[in-house]
Amino acid sequence: MSKAKRAFEIFISLSILSLIVTIVFALLIVEKVGDNHTNTIVTAVFAGAFLLFVSVAMAVMMTHSYFKCSCCNMEFKGRPFQVLVSMHSPSKRLVDCPHCGNRCWCEHEIK
Repeated sequence: MSKAKRAFEIFISLSILSLIVTIVFALLIVEKVGDNHTNTIVTAVFAGAFLLFVSVAMAVMMTHSYFKCSCCNMEFKGRPFQVLVSMHSPSKRLVDCPHCGNRCWCEHEIK
């Protein structure tokens, strides 16, 4: 497994964990359990951590994404905007191949 893919998985895991903590402390604020001031600060810190982890994971994905065209079988590096906004499934994205010019579902991999 490549370093970029491992980093992506770590930051996605950290973002999920921080999102869960954010939700728990936000619920504590709503239910008025404990010190609301402390709960608010913890919620804000973990919400910021969530945004940071998601941003880093997206940056890793956008800079280390490669595609394999299903039409011509050529491998190419994805453009960051294309990686971010293209329709996708867990392992494929609908992108334009720079080699053959076709828009098709290409295998997506973080290398």
